[in-house]
Amino acid sequence: GAVSPESTHASNPAPHDEPKDQGASQPLPHGRGSLSALSCEGQLHFHPARYARTFETWHENIRDWCISRQLWWGHRIPVWGGPPGSGMEGRGRFTSLSDDIALQVFDDRLFVCLMNDDPSIVDMLTQAGWKQDPDVLDTWFSSALWPLSTMGWPAPADFTEEIPEGEALLNRFNPTSVLCTAREIITLWVSRMVMFNLYFRECLPFYDVFIHAMIQDGEGQKMSKSLGNGVDPLDIIHSHGADAMRFTLAAMTTQTQDVRLPVDVVCPHTGQTFAPKLITAPGGHKVAAPIQESPFATGKRMVTSFGLSSGQAQPDGETPLARNTSSKFDYGRNFANKLWNAARFVLTSLEGRQEAGVGSRQEDVGIADRWILSRLATTIREVDAAIDQYEFARYAQLLYDFIWRDFCDWYIEAVKPVMSSSDSARRTIAAVLDVSLRLLHPVMPFVTEKLWEKLSEVAPRRGVEGVTIPPGDLLATAAWPVAEAALIDEEAESAFEQLRTVVTMIREVRTANQVPPKTTVEISAKFPAEISARLGENRRLIETLAGVTIQALGPEVTKPDHAAVVVRPLGEVYLHEQFDADAERTRLTRRLEEVRKSIQTLEGRLGNESYVQRAPEKLVNESRRQLELAKQEEETIARRLEEL
Repeated sequence: GAVSPESTHASNPAPHDEPKDQGASQPLPHGRGSLSALSCEGQLHFHPARYARTFETWHENIRDWCISRQLWWGHRIPVWGGPPGSGMEGRGRFTSLSDDIALQVFDDRLFVCLMNDDPSIVDMLTQAGWKQDPDVLDTWFSSALWPLSTMGWPAPADFTEEIPEGEALLNRFNPTSVLCTAREIITLWVSRMVMFNLYFRECLPFYDVFIHAMIQDGEGQKMSKSLGNGVDPLDIIHSHGADAMRFTLAAMTTQTQDVRLPVDVVCPHTGQTFAPKLITAPGGHKVAAPIQESPFATGKRMVTSFGLSSGQAQPDGETPLARNTSSKFDYGRNFANKLWNAARFVLTSLEGRQEAGVGSRQEDVGIADRWILSRLATTIREVDAAIDQYEFARYAQLLYDFIWRDFCDWYIEAVKPVMSSSDSARRTIAAVLDVSLRLLHPVMPFVTEKLWEKLSEVAPRRGVEGVTIPPGDLLATAAWPVAEAALIDEEAESAFEQLRTVVTMIREVRTANQVPPKTTVEISAKFPAEISARLGENRRLIETLAGVTIQALGPEVTKPDHAAVVVRPLGEVYLHEQFDADAERTRLTRRLEEVRKSIQTLEGRLGNESYVQRAPEKLVNESRRQLELAKQEEETIARRLEEL
């Protein structure tokens, strides 16, 4: 993705006709054009990296560029042409007027380019019968100057009152860090901004170029007003919220070239969403039929966006206009709701109690606290890497998994019973919520800012050793969190993962046998000695999360009579007095099919000589281990089915 400067230097537009008398040209003022090329080598990067080739190809195959257009609007070309015979002898009268005048003689005529529209010089030219070029600059010529012209160039504006120490706006923000744009204007805009900035400023205008994907409708068509297949952001904000929209769009920003957003219709009569009936427009596009029948209100009709934009239908009181939406935004809305509800529990648990405080690691730090802090440190590290590489979908997914799964579904449930008595739990949960809000704020600013305000009220001092989270008045200006590598605890993560597997096994067998969630039942569990010992240390936590009482745990445990069984490579769990032979047979048969498919996949992978020889040894060994465990589980399930 790094673009070599050789490709950018060649990109200065070639003139259509060079004057025969090269000595007639005046050098550009202020030394402009004397590129210090090597200082920029390898500094321009594209994300995704494949788009660098589009940039390079255009420069390697540079063509003449006509910079004028015959339009009624635009930036008029600041070139004035003298009458015939005004050539060489007219140069002297202008060179002394200003350094911002470029001169060129062509066909015995003198042409003057004014870098600044000095009124006195313009008046002098007009009175002398000189004519300004009637054309306007090409759109992309003006756009190429965007990093310069928006900040006072060619004379850098000095906003002393607004910028510390009177620093010039242009010098402060040129070069900047990143440009975000679409792939179709890499050559039209990105390339030209780069070459103009190199020419006039002798530096790149930016160092990273992020090329975003193109959002299409569910049919793979570009969204447009004429087709009525677009989604108005204001409609999504109305139905789902601004944070839900932002988070969903970030989650869709993968490294692919295009992403699809299925477009639905909101019935104006009921507010319910449905997929519209499609027709083929004259241009071959699939569009929503101009008039739609409501599937929720008999006899009610509505006008679609296509019906309005095409002029085929007009909304009225009886047939109102239907808004477009997309069910994809439910993803962001559900996540925002999950965060809000989890934060409410945390805030309620902290309010009125001893301050969460900032303390060192205490003796009462349990496995759940160690595990969530380890996951927190890993998440911060991975989020930082994703943002650095402009991998916004990965950034969103990392936070979704950590907040929804790790924090809400497991950690909060694990510490609920001890929140009133454990200083460690209160301190940890406050710190984890704080960091989660900081990490999520760039993509969900409104809900996180509101929750941050409340968190600062109920726990103004919060933190744990190893996590740097300085306080702040606003989340928008708060420092980004930093976690020490020492917090990453592989032992705690391994132990908690085993615990989570056991709890999942228990929940599965409870569900299969229709045991009510709030009913506490007895279980026994058969695991190898080492695993049993580790699980025994966290016996109460397993009982809390699974809603059970553990009667026996160890390698010698046998299945009680009338017990339902769940089998995994880790071991077996027996649910006492909850046996339903038919349900058990159905569940085990379904699981056996899953295991055999897994075995088939793993055997196919390991039977591929190319994979075994070329894949990293660690991956090959992991595949072999998975195959061995899957065959053990297959044997155990088959034996259990025979018993049934």
